Amino acid sequence: MPSLKHQQHRGFTLIELVIVIAIIGIIVAMSLSSYMGYRKSIALSLAVDSLQSAVKQIQQQARSGKTFDGTIPCYGLLFEQGKPVHFVTAAYQKTSGKNTSADQICTQEKIENLIPLMDGINVVGFDSSINMRVFATPPRGDIVTSGLDINASSIHFRLQFGSDSTKSVSVKMNLPFGILQRDQL
Repeated sequence: MPSLKHQQHRGFTLIELVIVIAIIGIIVAMSLSSYMGYRKSIALSLAVDSLQSAVKQIQQQARSGKTFDGTIPCYGLLFEQGKPVHFVTAAYQKTSGKNTSADQICTQEKIENLIPLMDGINVVGFDSSINMRVFATPPRGDIVTSGLDINASSIHFRLQFGSDSTKSVSVKMNLPFGILQRDQL
């Protein structure tokens, strides 16, 4: 009669399994941390892109020359410390016969709608005031601000991801064209 050989199968021990699971856990924790930082950086980058699109949009609206109730509206953005950016419309008035930005006033503001910035993005750290209004004035769509020196060539502010001050991007808006420049994240 043929002899039966008993084959011995050796499996993993409990200690080996615990060590492998611990190593996998450490790798996942490090990857998750990097991913969250990457996600915040992408959200800030997309927020700056959305803001640039909004500036172009208000300039286009100002150039359109459409009248509203017999007045030419100003189109702008409202920046408030710790809040999202809003679109603003206002009545446009010239204070003199000259066509300089010093003679252009935007009044009767009303908030229209939110710019689609990513959730959790706040505006912080203005260089001039806590609240600022930026308008595109007709007919060229030049960007002017309220409450800022008329000879200023730019506005500086930061976009921050929630309350995490380590995740923010500095933004510079050049006047009168509204071109945004951002620092590296």
